[in-house]
This record gives sequence, C-alpha cells and structure tokens, in this order.
Amino acid sequence: MDELAQSLEAFGPWDWACVVANLLVAIVGIFALKCWRNLPGKAPTPPTMVSDAVIGLCAGLLSFGILFGLVTALVSQAFSTHFGISQAHLFTSAFCGQLAAAATMVTMGALAPKTLGWAPSVETDEPKPEGSAFRQAVQGFSVPRVLLGLLAIFALGLAATLLWKGFHVAWEQLFVHGWAGQPPADEPQEIVDAVLKTDVDTWRFLTITLAVTIGAPVMEELAFRGMIYPGLRRILSDSNQWIRGTLWLAIILPLAFSLCSALPLEAFAVPPVDPQTLMTVDGSPSGTRNILILANSLTRFAAVLIISCPFAYGITRLTSERQGRWIAVFLTGALFSAAHMSPSAALPLFAFGAFMCLVRDRYGLLTCMAIHCSFNAWNLVWLKLAPNASTL
Repeated sequence: MDELAQSLEAFGPWDWACVVANLLVAIVGIFALKCWRNLPGKAPTPPTMVSDAVIGLCAGLLSFGILFGLVTALVSQAFSTHFGISQAHLFTSAFCGQLAAAATMVTMGALAPKTLGWAPSVETDEPKPEGSAFRQAVQGFSVPRVLLGLLAIFALGLAATLLWKGFHVAWEQLFVHGWAGQPPADEPQEIVDAVLKTDVDTWRFLTITLAVTIGAPVMEELAFRGMIYPGLRRILSDSNQWIRGTLWLAIILPLAFSLCSALPLEAFAVPPVDPQTLMTVDGSPSGTRNILILANSLTRFAAVLIISCPFAYGITRLTSERQGRWIAVFLTGALFSAAHMSPSAALPLFAFGAFMCLVRDRYGLLTCMAIHCSFNAWNLVWLKLAPNASTL
C-alpha cells in the first residue's frame, strides 16, 4: 500500500490520462462483452483428423518452446561474436527467433493444411466463407471485429488485474500476520523494464517495437490459437477417449510426480556415498544401494500411476464434446500464461489467452493477430508516455 501511495504521488498529466483512457476502454469493453455474448453462433464438431491435430499440437509446442529459443540463442551468439553484447542485438535476435518459429509453423500449415487453424469454426447466420482456410480467415477479418475483440480484452484484462491486485494484497496481509506463506513478488515483466529504460529515438527501441508488436503476436497466435488450441480441442472431442485419456494422463502425471517426490520412504532410504572413497558411508555393499535406488524409484513411479490413472480416466469419462472445447480453451489460456513466466501478470494473461481462442473460433486467426498486435502496441505507447500509471 505504501508503494501505491508513492506511485500516486509521482503521477503526472500523462499518468492520469493513462488511467482515464484505460478505464474508459474497459467500461466500453463491458458492453463489448455483452455484445459478444449475444452474437449468434454454434461451434460444430472439429473436422480435423486426430493425426493432424497431434501433428499441429506438437509443431506449435516445438516451434514456440524450442525453435524460438534455439534460433534466438544462435543469432545472439553470432552478434556477440562479431559486434559484442548489446541489448539491441538481444531484441534483434528475439525478433529473428520469432520470425523463424512463425515461418516454420506457416510452412507446416502449407504442407499439412489441417494442422494450422486459420479459418473461423463457429457456424453463424452469415454466409459461410468459401475457399482455402487462409482465405476464409481473410474474409472473417474486419476493423469492427478487431475493435470488438480488443475492447473485450481491455475489460477482461482490467478485471483480472484488479482481482490479482486484491488477492495479492490479501495474501501479503496474511503473510504479515503469519497465516500464510510469502506471496510472489508483484513485479512487472522483464520486457517492461527494458521498455522503460530505453529511449524512443534509439535502435534498441525499434527492435523492441518489432519484437513486441509484430514478432510476438504473430508467433504466439500461430502457436497457441493456430496449432495448440485446435489440436487440444480435437483431441479432447468425445470420439477419441483413448487419446483424450492419454492427454489427461500427460497433464496429470507431472502434478502427481511433484506430490509423490516428497514421499517419506524411510524403508528404502539410500545410504550416502563418501565422495573420496566412492563407498557407502554405512559400509553396505554397492549392490544393496543400487537395489534401494531401484526400489525407491519404482515405488514412486507406482504411486504416481496409482494417483494419476483414476483421475485421468474419470475426467475422460465425464467430459463431453462441448466440455472438451472449454477445457481446451482453459488449457490454452493456462499454457499461454505460463509461457510468459510472470506471476504478477499470470491471471490477465490467462484471460487474454483463453478469450483469444473464442475470437479465433468466430473470426479466424488473422483477427487474433490484429487484436494481439493492437493490444501490445497500446501498452507499449502508455509505457513510454505514463510509466508510473502503466506499471501499477
């Protein structure tokens, strides 16, 4: 609360303009959400084959999770070798990694069209667009639709931000009184600090702008709304219970493993090894120690399976096609939020990632890209004009 009071004291005209502008667009966004809810439409069963869905899901995850980082690291290393380390080079490298990941996903979509979901999928009263999936996405794009989705995002983002701020303040008070653990630091993302420390008339700021307003929106929409969400939705459809069960098991296994890793297994306690003699401290044979390690590992693995399998089976049996779509929306939003690794922005990012799945279903992937680019550009402008208000 003291930090908030100090920030308010440092407010200037642009900071108050930022507060007023964001409140206005959020209020208008509430009416945009009402309009969105009243839009007619029905989500049909995904026509994509399961094999295409799995390929698209894997391609999206690999492109965003591995290829992007790999290309960024390689380009950054090349820059540092020839020109030395520079922040501008880091963001140029990130932009190159984003372009490489986006190009890979577009190429995969060209080779296997069903792996990349360009076209809208919600059936409405309007005439259905004809042609290729990309052409349908072009026909589904319009400025009013982008504005409608953008305003709805502003309303959801403000609501999620206020909810997180209230929750964080309550958590801090509980921690002060000794009733709960220490809350995560309520700090802005690293890119926010980079923007605040960079002058507008520099090459570094241009590279940040390219990475934030073009590279990131295009790559992330191709990955999350173009490949990951359609793949999850198809796999979670009612006609593929074995595949759905496997997917749920893959989701639940890490959670169960983290719980079972702390199991007290005194009966299988592994004696430590002396680093100098490489012999067990208690003098037991090395073969006995190896048996204990194997028994310990097998016991934990069995516990993980015993905990995970019933949950995966139960969720698979209980979820229907309609529920599968909403679960896919939830999982995509959660993955999108986790990928940004920002506890303070986790809830707003989840709302953003989940709602953009609905935008893709109704208007197509190009509309998602335009909304994402506009949203990032809006925040980038206010970060430079009103740093105190935009980082509250």
